[in-house]
Parts: sequence; C-alpha cells; structure tokens
Amino acid sequence: MRTSISKKHHPLLGIICLCVFSSTFLNADIVFLSDRDGSVPTYECEVYTMNDFGGNAQRLTNDLLYKARPKWSPNGRKIVFAVEIVKPRQNDWGQDQTVELFIMDATGKNKRQLTDYKHLSTHPTWSPNGRSIAFMSNHAGGPEIYKMDLSDGNIYQITNNVAEGGVMVQAPDWSPGGDKIVYARSMPRTGTEIYITDISGRNNRPLVKAEKLVKEGVRIHTSPKWHPDNEHILYRNASLTMVQNGNIAVLEIVDHGALEIRKEFDAKPQKLKLPKNLVFKTGCWAENGSSVIFYASLDDDPDANNDIYRYDMLTHNIRNISNHSSKNYSPHWINPTYPVHTRDKLPVQWAQLKRGHH
Repeated sequence: MRTSISKKHHPLLGIICLCVFSSTFLNADIVFLSDRDGSVPTYECEVYTMNDFGGNAQRLTNDLLYKARPKWSPNGRKIVFAVEIVKPRQNDWGQDQTVELFIMDATGKNKRQLTDYKHLSTHPTWSPNGRSIAFMSNHAGGPEIYKMDLSDGNIYQITNNVAEGGVMVQAPDWSPGGDKIVYARSMPRTGTEIYITDISGRNNRPLVKAEKLVKEGVRIHTSPKWHPDNEHILYRNASLTMVQNGNIAVLEIVDHGALEIRKEFDAKPQKLKLPKNLVFKTGCWAENGSSVIFYASLDDDPDANNDIYRYDMLTHNIRNISNHSSKNYSPHWINPTYPVHTRDKLPVQWAQLKRGHH
C-alpha cells in the first residue's frame, strides 16, 4: 500500500524543514559588503554573508546601489543597513545626497525601508533586545544620534550637539547592557574623539579626547565597538595631515592606523599586535569577544582591494577570512550569546584576554 506524508499528519516534517532553513543562516557568521560578483560599478556594492572561515558566501541584495554598515540583529534573523538613494554632487559629499536605512531578513527577503527623510540616515546599531535601532541622521539640521522603536517607528533624539556648532557625530554603538551609546564626534580641524552617553542623552562624556598633531595634522579615533563585557571598547586610531590637492586642502591618512581597546577611566589604551604591512580600517568583536574581525588593505597599494581578517585575542594569530580578489569591507559578526546561534557560549571574560597579551 502506498503511504503519503503530509504536514497535517506529520508535524515533524515542518520542523525538519525549519531546521534545514535555520542551518543555512546559522552558518553565516559574518555580514559584509563586497563588489565580488564583478557586475557592479566601482562605487556600488552588495550585502553578503559568509561563515567564519570565509566559505558559503551568499549575496543578499541585487540592486546596484551603494550600501553601508550592515548589522545583524541580536537574534540573527534580521539585517539593518544603509542605502544611498540619491548620489551627492561630484566632489561635494553630503550635498543633495540621500541615504536611508533598510531592514531585511537574514536571507535577503522582505526588505523594507525604515527612514524616509531625504537626508543622511546611516550608521545603524541594534539595541540588545532587538526592539530598537540607534543611528546617525542630519534630517533636522546638524548630525545627531537618534533612536527608532521598530514596533511603531517612533523616533527619539539622543544627542544634542547643535549648540556647540560644527560638531559631527557618527558610528554609534549600543552597549550590551542597553543603557549607553558610544560614538565618534569631531569638530573642524580638531580630530575625532570617542564619547559615551546614556541612552537618555544625559551624562555625555569623553572616552578618548581629540589630539592635534604637528604640521596641520590631527588624530582620528573612530568606529567604537563595545566588548560583550559591557566595559571595554574597541576603536580605530589613525593620523591625518593636510595635503594640497590643486586648490583644495584635504586631510589624508599618513599612517597605517591601529586598533585600540580602552576601558572608561583607563589612562592608556591596549593596542592590538597587528602586522605592519596592513592599512587598518574598522573592526568589531567576534566569538564572544575572544576575537576581532576587521578589514584592511596591503600597504603597497592602500587603494586596492580590501580583505576581511580575524585576529585572535589570546594567540595574536591573524587570518584572512575573505581572501578574495575584490573589495570586501564593513564586516559585522553575529552575536553568538543568543540561542539562535549554534555556538552558544558565555562572553569571554576580559581577564582571560588580558592574560593572552602578556
């Protein structure tokens, strides 16, 4: 006699299908941007995911638009990212430019727009419970950091730097404890510093102050990221100097940069022991804080392709994850402390990592 199987009589079939689907995106530890398919123009890029070893790369978007800063939701089921809707006028960044925030499933489906300000809305970061997103926007004048509740779309302003005049804020990162935001801010010709504020916008204070350098130079401290211990913060440190480009003076990076870690009220940062032949860009924590992933280019051609690397905090070993002849950048690692992820562990304690650096 022929036997038929239906979901109605065999609910385990649905569970099996769900497990197969889940394993696909559970293997995607890293979301990042790339032009690796070869069909996008130089300025554009697409959102991809890959596993921790650089395999199983999946393209999630296909619209030939410039994108920035994709971020996993805490449960790994959503990705938020910025999309440039209208390009700026040539050599005039920010003028007439429109960048909005979008959200989609981890598979690239069900994409929808979150902001519609016709200005710059970028640098998204998730709240630990996944119910809200903080981001930078200049829709009300100067750039400020805002919070959006995803349930109703309501917006709340966190920072209020307009009174200081000329202040630029960017790159907010929500603390694992949920009560603070760390971000980068700068003023003309003073460099970039790292600030921390309560989620209410109160108690705004510096973590790393701006530094003036000789010969019209400044030091920038950018892209801060909280460690899972809710205390230490990773950020990029680089030096810029004024260079004449025709009739325009522009700031250019004059060193390879460094990735540093600092705890609030600590006098000195800890520097990662990284190769001297790499020009470092931004990074983030991985594997519960036992590793850092970042993107960088080789120093013999800093404008060439970027690759994504992983640095082990205990052994100092570094590995090229993307290892691809294309531009690969803006990586973000899924937080494995949530049950949705296969490697379910507690955050690595900072004392363990500190011992690894002795």
